Amino acid sequence: MGGTNPSSTIGGRRAEGAGFIGQAKPVHIRLGNELDTDAPYEWLVNGVGYSPHVAIMGQAGSGKTRTMLEALKQIKEQTNVPIVLLDLGKGELADDDRLAEALNAKVLRVPTNAIPLDMFFGSNLGDESDVADTVMGFRDSFIKVISGNVGPVQKDNIKEALRPHFSSRDHITLDDVKKWLKDYYEENELRTDSVISTINDLTEWKIFSADFSPTEFFSQSWIITFAHAQDTVKNLSAYLLLDALNTWMKRLDAAPQDAQGHRALRCILAVDEARHILGSKHKALSDITATAVGLALWHGSSRIRSAWVFEPSEIRGHRGVALGQLLDC
Repeated sequence: MGGTNPSSTIGGRRAEGAGFIGQAKPVHIRLGNELDTDAPYEWLVNGVGYSPHVAIMGQAGSGKTRTMLEALKQIKEQTNVPIVLLDLGKGELADDDRLAEALNAKVLRVPTNAIPLDMFFGSNLGDESDVADTVMGFRDSFIKVISGNVGPVQKDNIKEALRPHFSSRDHITLDDVKKWLKDYYEENELRTDSVISTINDLTEWKIFSADFSPTEFFSQSWIITFAHAQDTVKNLSAYLLLDALNTWMKRLDAAPQDAQGHRALRCILAVDEARHILGSKHKALSDITATAVGLALWHGSSRIRSAWVFEPSEIRGHRGVALGQLLDC
């Protein structure tokens, strides 16, 4: 069914392994029965040349979430692939014990439970371009949750405040980010603005803990709910998870293929009530959808116009990394 090659420790620092290594084989989802013949209808998830991005659309109460969960269970049963399920709605999925058992998933209720992911893992292990990518990835995610406009001077302040530390530190937390931002503002005699007030608000809770590297985290299954979290906490958490997933995928070798070209799945990302994420056009999500080869289900609604749609010819520059995405709009 597949196994994992977890992170190891080198010189006190964790080095990334390959993570979950699935078996390359065809993976099917039974969607129902054909109207004319009543014959079972199945969709081949990882067919050769298929676009991995699919929209499941319907009005409220039409069964979109039920369809998503049934698809997840079927794929899990066939592949044992790790599943990260983000519940951005009412939080009801985290209360479904049978679902957690079927997915073999741990349940996290943010902000009561911190997400045990070292979200900036490896920023101090690469070159200057890696540092810049990590810093600007965080900056772009962070400013999306700040009320009001963030100007170019503020963007530069964030970058200059964080760059030296991201190049030399590991296990970075949001409390670290707050300290470095406040130190930079004080050293440069800058007035408190929305950058400082927002990071102050976000660090009222412990959203992330640097317990697992991305390989360790994305090699497990999780159900993460934000039912009792402020919108800024919920949105930033989702953005930073996408950033970490995107960075991790770019470091992976190609997933194995069988003789017919069916590619193994490494991970499934499922998002319930993803309207805001799709509407934000987050760069990491765009990168993931443009480079991943494998399953990508977009669980949508009548508001799907806020999402991107990719044809197979538009999936450019892929590295053969198989990722599943299931997004409920």
